Amino acid sequence: MHELSLAQAIIDRVSEDARQRGIRQVRRVTLRVGEWSAVLPDSLSFGFEVLSQAAGEPVAGAELVILRVPAEGECSACGHRFPAGETGLRCPTCGGSARLVAGEELDIESYEGE
Repeated sequence: MHELSLAQAIIDRVSEDARQRGIRQVRRVTLRVGEWSAVLPDSLSFGFEVLSQAAGEPVAGAELVILRVPAEGECSACGHRFPAGETGLRCPTCGGSARLVAGEELDIESYEGE
């Protein structure tokens, strides 16, 4: 379950930055997680909750907010952008092949604290 190691990395990064900025308590951490990122949001949330309590200040008790980013393709032939769902990375307009332009993210968007 790689979500535990991801949760730990998020906790470490946020804790380090918060300490450098003099933030004693982190209240909320917001992540952007892509639909095709191979991350299970429920497992990541559970891992974050458990590990943040063990990590102590400044992240203990912080709320984790996960913003899901839908997978989106862009056609190499016609430039059309479309949700990469049922058609995968095949353009629904012209049938051309496309590249993934959104949906693989795993980013710390922000954190709030005092």
